[in-house]
Amino acid sequence: MKWNKRIPALLLALVLVLTALTGCGGKKPIDTAPPHEVAVALFDILLRDDASAITKALNYPSEAEARADFGSDDGSLYEAIAGEVATQLNSLGMGAVTNEDTQRLVNAFLSMMGKLTFTAETKEQNDKERTATVTCHISSFPADAVETAMTEAMTDLVANNPDILSDPDNLISVLVETIVQAMEALEPGDDLTDFDAEFSLQKVDVNGEAKWVWIPTDVEAFGAKLSSTALGG
Repeated sequence: MKWNKRIPALLLALVLVLTALTGCGGKKPIDTAPPHEVAVALFDILLRDDASAITKALNYPSEAEARADFGSDDGSLYEAIAGEVATQLNSLGMGAVTNEDTQRLVNAFLSMMGKLTFTAETKEQNDKERTATVTCHISSFPADAVETAMTEAMTDLVANNPDILSDPDNLISVLVETIVQAMEALEPGDDLTDFDAEFSLQKVDVNGEAKWVWIPTDVEAFGAKLSSTALGG
């Protein structure tokens, strides 16, 4: 399973949200967070499930309102990925993945993303055209690091515990814990990858109020770039 292919699928939620938010209206922009702050805020809510920065950048009354607009009010954006792992483990026919196991996987993903470094600055800004170029700097995990870590951990588990396969009642929970520990042990590299993202100032509906907000011109490409780069793509 290629995680850097899976996470962008979750980031499509951002496309749908911002498409739904985008509206029409007045021609005069009002004060708004600069584009580089929005870039950081989007990284935080999409890859870290942290809504504090987007709440401030878009002037939401609370994180709850921000999460509602970004589709994460009912749980982590990583639940879909954890659900895929759970489905694969359940297909082994050796026990069921519990809700607690799934949450452990979610927490492991978030623990990984919390280790990443992400900063951004506005490289160019044209207020007349309402466009800007944001330079992003992001650290990353080595390519295929997650898959390799999982494979090695599970191989070692079976090799060092030959009787584990004969204990179906505990096997799934042990496998989940092994995967979680492997993921939590991963560390991103020290080098940062730089890339530019185009932003535009658009009128959107934020929590029922029309506001001018800097958002990526190509939202899907921006989300895919964030996630694929983070995972060594």
